[in-house]
Amino acid sequence: MHIKKCCIIGKNVSSHAAAEGALKLDETMLIPACGYEFEEFLHGPACTIDNEMAGIYFIPDESDNDRDRMLKLAAFHKMLCNDVYTFGGDGCDCNLKLTAWYADAFSYILPCQMMAAECPPEAGHKQFKYLQDALNTKYEGGV
Repeated sequence: MHIKKCCIIGKNVSSHAAAEGALKLDETMLIPACGYEFEEFLHGPACTIDNEMAGIYFIPDESDNDRDRMLKLAAFHKMLCNDVYTFGGDGCDCNLKLTAWYADAFSYILPCQMMAAECPPEAGHKQFKYLQDALNTKYEGGV
């Protein structure tokens, strides 16, 4: 609830979940959040890691050649910020192997959906109401 900004890193199918997860956090927690494909993140955005940059890492399974590199990046990130979490199989903070491989995107989006569902009411965000009132972001009128 106290994070100020967040990066979400994925690979393969989970990179799409990272992009969707960032949108969820932007929309509901009203914090800057960006989703990246792992290699893209290494080519610049990794330089934005600091003590306020929370991190969510969707770690691929053991057969992926980049698994160890992603775990090392997450470990480095954890040295700078307490709010860094890994999701995937064994060795991660949370095991997300809930479904078959072809449904990974639905599993990987769960952490961001839980944050989006649970944190805003607890954090007391009033800014969303002000934005809604000013811009009618959730337009409910007819065509």
